[in-house]
Amino acid sequence: MYNKAGKVKRLIAAAVIFALLLSVVSCGKKKEGRDINELNSHEHEVVALPTEEPEPLPVVDAAGFYTCDDNVYVNAEKITFKSEPQSASADAGEGVFGQQLYRNGYNDEGWYRVYVSGKEVYVRKEDVTEIAINSDSKFTYSLSSLDIVDSSRQFYSYESMTEDLSQIRKKFPDICRLSVCGLSEDGRNVFDFVLGSPEAKHSILVLGGMEGCEYMTSLFAAKLCEYYAHYAAEGVYGGYPYAELLKKYNIHIIPMLNPDGVSISQYNVEKVKSETVKTNLQKWFERDQVAGGTNLSIESYLTFYYANSRGTEITMNFPHGWEDMVSSEEPGSKGYKGLTSASENETRDVIKLIEKINPDLVINLRTSGNSVAYDFGGDEEATLAAKNIADMLSEKFSFENDSKKYAAEMYGSVESYAECDKKIPALRINIGNGTAPLSLNEYNSIWNTGRETLAAILVSLISAAYKK
Repeated sequence: MYNKAGKVKRLIAAAVIFALLLSVVSCGKKKEGRDINELNSHEHEVVALPTEEPEPLPVVDAAGFYTCDDNVYVNAEKITFKSEPQSASADAGEGVFGQQLYRNGYNDEGWYRVYVSGKEVYVRKEDVTEIAINSDSKFTYSLSSLDIVDSSRQFYSYESMTEDLSQIRKKFPDICRLSVCGLSEDGRNVFDFVLGSPEAKHSILVLGGMEGCEYMTSLFAAKLCEYYAHYAAEGVYGGYPYAELLKKYNIHIIPMLNPDGVSISQYNVEKVKSETVKTNLQKWFERDQVAGGTNLSIESYLTFYYANSRGTEITMNFPHGWEDMVSSEEPGSKGYKGLTSASENETRDVIKLIEKINPDLVINLRTSGNSVAYDFGGDEEATLAAKNIADMLSEKFSFENDSKKYAAEMYGSVESYAECDKKIPALRINIGNGTAPLSLNEYNSIWNTGRETLAAILVSLISAAYKK
């Protein structure tokens, strides 16, 4: 009996040792196409939205109101309380911006039952918000305190962005996360920087650096990452604390979706890793020269490079309308939609992330024109929600409101994919006014105009309580 038990123990021990050896071998392997040290320092799982328990059915009281027990805040300069849940009822006092009200009921007609000094009164839901408002805050930010992302250089490179995002994540671990959500053809990571609470139930997605020579959008997006991480605890937009906004929403920012294209535009072939890519770039340049498409040197030709390292424009590669889109017949610096829809790594990375986080809004940062477009011929409700945000941005941040109804012109774009196929509101925010690549002289104006756009968008989304 003793010998049998000992044999079993020896077999178990051998199995454990074998499993440990396999684990060590597996951990030591290098993932194809990526530097394992870089992945160890950067790659984390995108935190999935928490699984929601089924909400209990609301209780209706004798007055026909659903019961609740929370606080709301006046979001207008001044409002009038009503004695009954009807606009024609007698006035019952006034509320001022930021005033906290205890709410214990709401009805289907958009009325809230609240208490003021122990007195039961009624307010319209559009006059209040669930965001705790700090109307007395005098928040001012210091640009000098944002010392990670260097906005004084014309070329904001992939290498600089990689280091910057890592530093921001390490400096502000409580409010941001960093993950690798994809890999480019030339072996560069596509980073997803996430601001906000892991418990937040909603999100928005911001894309920068989709076109190679539009790398100003990457600088702007990376600086937004630093700004909102740095001021998450003390920042306030119009009385709305950033901290409260980031409890309700996660902001996913991909500062540089097309790192290969950005590197080619900035450094030509100097930083290209693949010999195949180098050969293709030379071939496309010579072909366009012969065809009369360019009389530039190859260096100048590549400065105005839009595509990824496979010669496909990512902004033309998304599924919606792809088959009907007019495109170049061959890969090149611009104008080729790809061999098939979603043929590119970068396109699939975005689609996968949208499927995972199901954002309430998709924003594509582009250059230029200092404008915001919102109508991509998609779902009526999604388009209306995007329009409301575009109207707000136009009014508060001096973006031109581009109300044109886009259809074929936007086939293959992430905006049309989001709005038409996924029924998600989408915006194309065009920053700057010059020709890409934008001059660094435009950056300060872009930053001063757009710094608070994300906070304003979150306020608009939460206040409108838009639900897909």
